Amino acid sequence: MRYDFGKVYKEIRESKGLTQEEVCGNVLSRTSLSKIESGKVTPKYENMEFLLRQINMSFEEFDYICHLYQPSQRTEIMQTYLNMNSIIGSNGLVNFFETYQNSCRSKYTTCH
Repeated sequence: MRYDFGKVYKEIRESKGLTQEEVCGNVLSRTSLSKIESGKVTPKYENMEFLLRQINMSFEEFDYICHLYQPSQRTEIMQTYLNMNSIIGSNGLVNFFETYQNSCRSKYTTCH
């Protein structure tokens, strides 16, 4: 996963031909956006929500790009769960949770 959110945002903004001034409007200062894009500041949730709206992008789309165009592990797990048509007995559910736990162990991450 890319953790340089500001750089990712800047790349997207520029690819859409938008200037910092156009994105900021009267809500955010250009200096604040510059600090975000350079990685000096992490935006508050409200500011990130505003900035993503300005480039017509959802959090999910932005997250997908930050994960190098791959769904995050959380997204994969949720999609697997949501795509399960039905769980007959407890075996399906047990297999689902075993797969989830094995995935966590293999990536040396802590899953909750």
